[in-house]
Amino acid sequence: MAQSNELVMVSTFTQPARTLRHSGPFCYPYREVIGLKLEDETIGNLEANEEELSLPPEIANRLMSCALAMRRSGPYNCHRFTRVLAGLIAPSWDYKTQGPESEAHFAPPDMELTGLVSASAIQIGRIGIVGVTKPNLTNPRERIPHSFIGLEEESLQFTTFGGMLSIVNNADLLTYYQRHIRSTSVDLYQIDNNAFALPD
Repeated sequence: MAQSNELVMVSTFTQPARTLRHSGPFCYPYREVIGLKLEDETIGNLEANEEELSLPPEIANRLMSCALAMRRSGPYNCHRFTRVLAGLIAPSWDYKTQGPESEAHFAPPDMELTGLVSASAIQIGRIGIVGVTKPNLTNPRERIPHSFIGLEEESLQFTTFGGMLSIVNNADLLTYYQRHIRSTSVDLYQIDNNAFALPD
């Protein structure tokens, strides 16, 4: 998906580093984003540590719309968040009227990982995934357990279903999944945004 070469500054306001515990003793540090500011638009709590992100304008605008929708409408998970920021689905969603039809919003793409080259840094605004290549898994949820939006050495992501917007170091994320899945055949990959499109 074509993006502008121009970058805009988004101010994120984060909680001090914490750890996310999930299904076992392993955890990874993350910074919870509790507020955002883009030009004159603000969302959430701005009384926190301020960090500036350089993002393509379309990603920055989607992030603001997404953060607003998170406060007003139905649940999110990492894959739905990733699709919204990639411009593949709308941020607003009504579970009562769209729930059964929108289950695909929450699912990873049914794609093969063969031929992908692992990457520790994911380009700004591009989709990154956690991919499990061994054993040869057939369930996409096991093969691609997590997705996020690249910030080079870090990533912008939704930590857990019903969780929170956060900034995570890619090395910490990878270490967590390698330990959690108990496999060295887990890596980070940058993929084409259109690979995350919903099926027709």
